[in-house]
Amino acid sequence: MLEKPVAPSVEKKPLLPQGRKLSATEANTLTPVFSDSMESYFKYMDEYLWARQEKAGKSSREAPVWTDIDEEEIAALTRVMMRFGQHNEAAAAVVRGAIELRDYVDVGVVFAPRIQKTVEIIRETQIPKPPRVRKSA
Repeated sequence: MLEKPVAPSVEKKPLLPQGRKLSATEANTLTPVFSDSMESYFKYMDEYLWARQEKAGKSSREAPVWTDIDEEEIAALTRVMMRFGQHNEAAAAVVRGAIELRDYVDVGVVFAPRIQKTVEIIRETQIPKPPRVRKSA
């Protein structure tokens, strides 16, 4: 009987880097930055949802889903995440990742729609190539 070849084992990496739990000092230091990051993410999420509604033919700028979170709610979310992060490595990775990824998300939000529009314009204005002429032998 033929044996199937064994595939090499591939180590799967977690979505967010795993590491140590947050110390109390680190949690205090990260609190304002994490809060600001969450506010940005919530703003981008509503903008994304509104753009989808507009493309679907629904009125855009309907009631916010995420940006109507007030300061007390952001503070509560931040406290909970900082507390979880001090007891759980995965939660600490989420906190650090949310802060670390913010600059990348900000840049993506700036460039992604512009890249998409550029590709649309290039496709819409493509200049047809002249037919190829075969040389006689």
